[in-house]
Amino acid sequence: MEALRQRAQHVPIYGRKNMTDASQLPETTKKPSGSATTAAKREAMETFLIARELDPEIAHKLGVRGSDDRINFAYVKNGKLVYWKWRGIKEKSFGCQSGHTPFFWNFDVIYDKTINQPLLITEGELDCVAAVQCGHIRSISVPNGSQGEGAKLSYIDEVESVLSKEREIICAFDDDEKGNDLLQAFSKRFNRVRIRWVKYPNGCKDLNDVLKNHGPETVREIIQKSPVCHFSGVYTMDNLTPTPYQKPFHIGIQGFEEHIKIRLGDFSIWTGIPSSGKSSFLNDVVCRMNKNHHLKTAFASFEQHPTQDHQRALRTWHGEKLVKDMTHEEIQAADEWINQAFRFIYPSENDCVTLSWILERAASCVIREDSKIIVIDPWNEIEHDRPRDMTLTEYVSTAIRELKRFAKKYQVHVAVVAHPAKMQRGLNGEIPVPTLYDISDSAHFYNKADLGVVVHRNKDGKSFVQIAKSRYHTEIGKPGIVDVSYDLTTARFQQVDNDVLRSKKKW
Repeated sequence: MEALRQRAQHVPIYGRKNMTDASQLPETTKKPSGSATTAAKREAMETFLIARELDPEIAHKLGVRGSDDRINFAYVKNGKLVYWKWRGIKEKSFGCQSGHTPFFWNFDVIYDKTINQPLLITEGELDCVAAVQCGHIRSISVPNGSQGEGAKLSYIDEVESVLSKEREIICAFDDDEKGNDLLQAFSKRFNRVRIRWVKYPNGCKDLNDVLKNHGPETVREIIQKSPVCHFSGVYTMDNLTPTPYQKPFHIGIQGFEEHIKIRLGDFSIWTGIPSSGKSSFLNDVVCRMNKNHHLKTAFASFEQHPTQDHQRALRTWHGEKLVKDMTHEEIQAADEWINQAFRFIYPSENDCVTLSWILERAASCVIREDSKIIVIDPWNEIEHDRPRDMTLTEYVSTAIRELKRFAKKYQVHVAVVAHPAKMQRGLNGEIPVPTLYDISDSAHFYNKADLGVVVHRNKDGKSFVQIAKSRYHTEIGKPGIVDVSYDLTTARFQQVDNDVLRSKKKW
């Protein structure tokens, strides 16, 4: 053990003068057992830390303690211990005291204005120790690692007003998919131009890896040179901000496997003549997205009332029977699912429903409620606040650009339902199948959509879904037509004949 202590002396230590001192905290939340003395616990902890090139003295000052075969991290706020979190020494297991609202580790440095450094945020406490040890005293750690792209990051709420005033925030998250998800989540909450991200040398996943493999000088260098999340102008591949891979999701209706996949970050347009079933088909799709992939939806619907039309349709879909045939327990279970899976953007009588009004509330659903799909139904009911000097075509182009930017920024799928212009019946008495170019106001709905879907019902009652536009055939599907039928008692669509798939050439 003495050799390990001597080894620690060669690890440079910086900034102890300004460092928050938690050295007076108790060693553990429990009394020492007879088989493990406080000294033995601390020795096991120091062995673990030194193996990672971490200085036990700095870790101790930051509130790191030993307890049998685990390490405890003290979560301190305003100088007072609030709760403990721990990780195993032999096995990488984690736990924490229950009954407490999580907050950033090393919390008090957020408010310490005597430290002239940008705030650095790590994904783990030991990476925070590494940052402090290498001189970046104003470092904190998220309390629970990365929880994936569905995380609400509630621990930000308490300090959001303070962090919003930070000139720069440096994110030193793990170099993996979850770490990238966490970086994107912080970019959503704060202005991207103020968020910098730490780029690690090859073979390193986090700051502690860099300290172990390359030493403190490299840690300081990569922090100092961390690029911002947004660049204007020309990029090199190395300088592009990492983005999480967005997996395309099957909609779960047989016959559509090759034609429709929902992908976050995309913009889709759904059309069809009145009463063709376009809204019902999209409702079926988003319900399946929640059932199969746990994706939540926010509806901005202006022809369907939430407590009447939406509630009835969603109850039917969940119960697979008409509401009048459902028991009280079945209705209750359906309502619990609706409250969990859906949010409704619905105006009051005094609201002017512009696109900006919708997107402001959609952003709240994304950030606060974890909505992943935004449905605007229909486009034609929005109050389009078009400047006098802008043509309708120019306005639609600008509006779609805003929708696509929203989808990319928040990594959600934005689906817009739009009515076609009034179509005249043909000589046979049928209304022709609309195209995306027939949508009222502009051809940009076809030009700019990632995915375009037409739902049509003939006068004889036969229905089909045409995938009229797919920008990425290998990712989200290829154009085609699928014959379908709609079951009113279950609110579900199904393919009529698995062997009948008409080619696009007939259209």
